[in-house]
Amino acid sequence: MTARTTEEKLRACAGCRNNFYNYPPGSDIAIGGCCTSLATATLVRKKKVAMSHAPPWKQEPIEVHDCFSQSGFVFVGPDREY
Repeated sequence: MTARTTEEKLRACAGCRNNFYNYPPGSDIAIGGCCTSLATATLVRKKKVAMSHAPPWKQEPIEVHDCFSQSGFVFVGPDREY
């Protein structure tokens, strides 16, 4: 697998609750700087499961960073159904 640029990693941050760290200083929602997990983030395949969704979880896995976090959802291994 080839190394990904910071710009490619930032695209995969869209929707993450910590993404506001990645906006440049001075923007309306920015703290500035960079998410502390970005440097070591790797893409993994996980199922995105709504917290209100009871098992079995049959959805297809998606590619997200291993540190990805989103309100109202949990991310479980690609083979988990419960």
